[in-house]
Amino acid sequence: MILASSLHELLESPRFPSGRVAVACGVFDGVHRGHQKILDSLLDAAARANATPVVMTFAPHPRSVFSDEGAPPPLSTRDQQLELFSHCGVEATVVVNFTQEVARMSPMDFFRAYFPVDDKGALAAICVGEGWRFGARGAGDTHLLRRLGEEYDFLVRTVVTCYWRGKPISSTRIRDKIQTGYLAAACRMLGRPYAVRASVIRGKGIGAEELNCPTANLRPNGLPLPPHGVYAVQAESDTNLSMDCRRAYYGIAYTGTAPTVDNTSEAEQRLECHLFNCEENLYGREMEVRFLEFIRSGRKFPDKEALARRIQQDIAGVKRLRGKREVSYKPDRRRDARRTIRSWKLRPPS
Repeated sequence: MILASSLHELLESPRFPSGRVAVACGVFDGVHRGHQKILDSLLDAAARANATPVVMTFAPHPRSVFSDEGAPPPLSTRDQQLELFSHCGVEATVVVNFTQEVARMSPMDFFRAYFPVDDKGALAAICVGEGWRFGARGAGDTHLLRRLGEEYDFLVRTVVTCYWRGKPISSTRIRDKIQTGYLAAACRMLGRPYAVRASVIRGKGIGAEELNCPTANLRPNGLPLPPHGVYAVQAESDTNLSMDCRRAYYGIAYTGTAPTVDNTSEAEQRLECHLFNCEENLYGREMEVRFLEFIRSGRKFPDKEALARRIQQDIAGVKRLRGKREVSYKPDRRRDARRTIRSWKLRPPS
């Protein structure tokens, strides 16, 4: 994946020999099924025009500039987003630094600043969702974009909104389903299980020493977590995140506070994972945890012994459900998200 801060920089890069680009524009928070539909259109347009498929996205999230409430929690880290782009067939990503100055640009100023229209033939196509807006106060729309396409000789493709159960798929809707525990719905709209990627940090050592259940503790870094409880998960560390044929482990994860072992009222929410048959030293590494199935809600136990017994029951239940073996995960470059969903049977919490 080639990264750049503008299309002009990308076209001038020695790592980018192609002189012709097709561009998909948007925030692409979570790269859900609606976004994947835009990327499919991008790849088709790029192939027809003999151009390189490129995504133009924005950081920070535009809502952090527009809204006093700031941006919503992201559905993926930047690394996860770039990896998903790559799996969909995108070859380069332009990350525009979205500032107040950019937000105040008129649609024409924004277009001229960020698209290579002076380099004749460099811009082959632009692909966007049908509701995409650009320029100050969203004054630019797809109708203006089509007129610009006619003027500067590039193709404009607008992709219709993707629906699930009668409502548009959106990052906001997916985020709400995750935070309320409806992982199956989030999975259907994402096209894959929801996953958190974060660094493994050292905990208090209680899991291994007192509960007979060593865990990897993760700091979610602002990513939304499902409600407090126990979940069946699949996880892999950064030693094999980028491999074409990945090794992943089934396991069990807990999200929430630890009321049985931490009596303070201000205990922070945590994400702890126990992985089956994993002998790797994970401290300091990044790990991706995919939430597969809700097992039970979190609660306070009378003592650590009761908690330890219940944890072993949870582990036994997940092993019966998923099996003790390690699993292989080999992504299909363009259709990975839509195929892997079929291998998990997910249910919301009762």
